[in-house]
Amino acid sequence: MTLCIRPGFPAAVVAAVVAAASPSAAAERRWLEVKTPHFVVVANTSEGTARDVGWQFEQVRYVLETLWPWARRTGGRPFVVFALRDSSDMKALAPQYWEKGHDGTASVAVSGADKEYVALEAGVALPDDLRTNPYFFAYWSYAHHALQDAFPHALPMWFVRGISELFGNTLVRGKDVQVGRLLSHHLRNLNGSVRIPLAELLAADRKSRYFTDDTARETFDAEAWLFVHYLVFGDKGVHLAQLNRFAEALRDGRSPEAALREGFGELAAVDKGFQYYVGNQMYAYSSIKGDLNVKPAGFEVRPLSPAAATALRAGFHVAMERPREARALIEEARRTEPASALAAEAEALLLDQEEKRDEALAAYGRAAEAGSGNFYVYYRRASLMWRSRPPKETLVQIAALLERATRLNPEHAWSQDSLARALAETDPGERAVAAARKAVSLEPSVAAHHLALVQALWTASQEADARRELQTARALASDDRERQSVQEWLDFMDRARPR
Repeated sequence: MTLCIRPGFPAAVVAAVVAAASPSAAAERRWLEVKTPHFVVVANTSEGTARDVGWQFEQVRYVLETLWPWARRTGGRPFVVFALRDSSDMKALAPQYWEKGHDGTASVAVSGADKEYVALEAGVALPDDLRTNPYFFAYWSYAHHALQDAFPHALPMWFVRGISELFGNTLVRGKDVQVGRLLSHHLRNLNGSVRIPLAELLAADRKSRYFTDDTARETFDAEAWLFVHYLVFGDKGVHLAQLNRFAEALRDGRSPEAALREGFGELAAVDKGFQYYVGNQMYAYSSIKGDLNVKPAGFEVRPLSPAAATALRAGFHVAMERPREARALIEEARRTEPASALAAEAEALLLDQEEKRDEALAAYGRAAEAGSGNFYVYYRRASLMWRSRPPKETLVQIAALLERATRLNPEHAWSQDSLARALAETDPGERAVAAARKAVSLEPSVAAHHLALVQALWTASQEADARRELQTARALASDDRERQSVQEWLDFMDRARPR
């Protein structure tokens, strides 16, 4: 059985590997970068295979957004797919899955500070009688992050994990994409365990034993998967509209409880239908036409230098919280390209992860001076410079860095938010307002972005609009810190009001 860490689990739980393996067989092979409309594929396979991997991910994205338009990724961080030639390359990049008796994996996913990563062994056979896709965790990860991007606040656990489990077993078959294929290990789990009452399933959160206990979580994931399967495919798909109403209510800022009432109405009826679906065991899946407008031949391809390929793998190790391997690869990259911007990026991310703020700031600076095209380098450098109350000249430098970050990646809401705040203090006016409005449009449910817009509007002398926006921020505030920020603005505005 393939073993793999869930994308939601901390990467630190994985075991260490031999760091000496800088010069590996994988490093000696030719590396390519393939850019599709929504993904970056880094591959040491043939060009045709690399293009095909990118095309398959584009099909998965298309079908996810076709089924659920609200699951559109808008987080602004690149999604990078390592397409590896064989299992030895996979082992070199993610060796922890071969240690301690584990039997390896064909795919793995991890979140980095600046990128979402997937690594997979390309070309694994996918027979017609396949039960669990060997790329399950790759597609699970994409669906999971698409949901998190679409809904900036924390989602009900059954919803995000159930949909991710359902979509993880997606299978691309030529021009068709199969969604909802059965997961036999989940069915076995459900047959051998006590069922979770629906009300308990819907109420579970990260504090419950269904998240903190591994065995309980397996049962929870199985039941969440089957419940979502029922909502999508049960009764000839009539419940899909209910699921979509629930999702839209969440996106509009409703509480999970209110969204459940709005989406499903009386839960007793839903529970009755679900119980019948489970007992009847007549499960279906869908075959959906892919996006025929996406052509692998149209993808941009370029060769990667040995230093660039090595530094990119170092970044993956940073995301996996494996500092020894990351440092070895950073040094290897520098031996062949001393001024490598990618090596400086990886080093900065590693130092930042280790909370060495001054060293990280210097490393981000070296990456920027080397011409880094990574938006996060400029965003994070600005963030590290913004300590306490910096003088205006420092804020001007910070604003310039953030403008560079937003040019490189206009879809990163926090870069837009920070730029709005910096401009509100250095050059108040429409530029600050525009940046804040962009942050709000990208993540409308995040109270902090609305507060950035309040500041931009206030400093631009648009008091009435600022007060209206503050009421929106007040309604969206979800923790004590946000509520305190709202109250501080209210008090400030009252003090500033002419008597």
